Amino acid sequence: MQDGKLKYQFCYFNNIGINEANLGVKVNFLLCEQTDANEKKIMFSWITSLPVSTQNVVGLMKAGRARWKIENETFNTLKNQGYRFEHNFGHGHQNLSCVFAHLMLLAFQSDQILQRCSNIFRKVWKEIRTKSKL
Repeated sequence: MQDGKLKYQFCYFNNIGINEANLGVKVNFLLCEQTDANEKKIMFSWITSLPVSTQNVVGLMKAGRARWKIENETFNTLKNQGYRFEHNFGHGHQNLSCVFAHLMLLAFQSDQILQRCSNIFRKVWKEIRTKSKL
């Protein structure tokens, strides 16, 4: 398949064991090779519960790439915009690190709700220009 300057090749398998230790757990696998105008190749792969076919392979690839982009941007925000969500210190003493991670995600969710719903928040954020100062 070609989309502008990008070419895609797909390979997929349905109803395969997820790994040698869990052959009874069946999944569907999609592999995508993207080639740009300079012949640079990038490989992407996904495991899904959705059946993969020639009719839906492009849609599954686009959905998988979009989901990755959303997840990557969210983790980038948590890492670089004042939340400092970048280190994994294990579960800590009686799961303290997990509690901190959940509190950080709640703070992020609260910021997202305020950003979407509060005109005051947006005005202050525009003036300050960074959430870490809020």
